[in-house]
Amino acid sequence: MVRFENISRGFAKGRWAGLSVLVLAYFAYHALSGDSSLAALKRLEAKEGAFMLQAEQVASRREFLEQRIAGLSSEVVDIDLLEGQVRKRLGFLHSDEVIILLN
Repeated sequence: MVRFENISRGFAKGRWAGLSVLVLAYFAYHALSGDSSLAALKRLEAKEGAFMLQAEQVASRREFLEQRIAGLSSEVVDIDLLEGQVRKRLGFLHSDEVIILLN
C-alpha cells in the first residue's frame, strides 16, 4: 500500500511536470510564430520603415506644391511660374519657339 502511494505521488509530480512542459511549449510556439510573434514584429517594423519613407516623400511633394501655390498668390505673382502655367494650359507660344512632339 505504501508503495502504491509513492507511485501515485510520482505520477502526480510527473503529470504536473508534463503539463508544465506542454504549457511552456505552447507559449514558446506562439511567441515564435503566428500573428503576434517575433517574426510578425519584424515584418511590421519593415513596413513601418517603408511607410516612414513614403511619408517623407509625400511631405516633400507637399512642400514643393505649397511653394508653387505661394508663387501664384494674389499678393505676390511669380511671373515665370504664371507664364509657364498660361503656356501649358492655353497653348500660347512665342514666335521664335519651336514645338517638338515626342510620341
